[in-house]
Amino acid sequence: MASADAIWRTFLQPLSVRDDDNALMHDIAILVEANKDLNAYAASEPLFDDLKAVADQLAQKYVTDHRLQQTRSKDHSQQDKQYENGLLLNKYFLLYEKLLYTLNSGDIGRMETCIVAWILIFKAMGKHKYATQMTNFLYNNHFTYPEGLRKVIWYNILVNPMGKKGNFRAIDWYVELNNLFIKVINGGKISNHTADHIILELPLWNMLHSNVTNQHTEVDISQTFKQLCKYIMAHSLHELKLG
Repeated sequence: MASADAIWRTFLQPLSVRDDDNALMHDIAILVEANKDLNAYAASEPLFDDLKAVADQLAQKYVTDHRLQQTRSKDHSQQDKQYENGLLLNKYFLLYEKLLYTLNSGDIGRMETCIVAWILIFKAMGKHKYATQMTNFLYNNHFTYPEGLRKVIWYNILVNPMGKKGNFRAIDWYVELNNLFIKVINGGKISNHTADHIILELPLWNMLHSNVTNQHTEVDISQTFKQLCKYIMAHSLHELKLG
């Protein structure tokens, strides 16, 4: 949620970013030149090695890196601001996608490597509390806590109550959900709204709500993507136009 908010503050909230036709273009998946759309490319049944080669090519060509600073130091006639911003936008979205995939798959080690990049982004966005707490978390878990405590923390950062692949969630989601049911919905009213009442009702709540889930039906946004693809083809920012 904090990562999505950082993207919102960078690419959506400022009024100035809405004046550009190419603002917030979700076209990291650039169409391969030999195929006019992704459906045709999928129908060609490319091999996994081919997909990896294409992904590597796209990452090197359409995602910004250390060379961006050199590009922006050139004369204005040798720059394309929309193109440069598009490469930067792609980088942020890839960081977000990487973090999301890592959390869902339960990869704790990779999650910690993702956090490092987001700490810098949070600082730039003014989310200093997030940045400070995440920095403290990494430092304490790697350099302060004893080995046994480290493992306890690592193995409880993410949980998967459903036991399904790709369904890991951050532990605070379930802590907040339990707080809602225990303290608000089943916490009693007026004189019964006490800690003793909550403790008394807790075993009953656990039994009654053992099958409660916050899962929702997957949304079909295929038509939305079709319209987006048409817009991208007409306003693609991945064509370098100097000046």
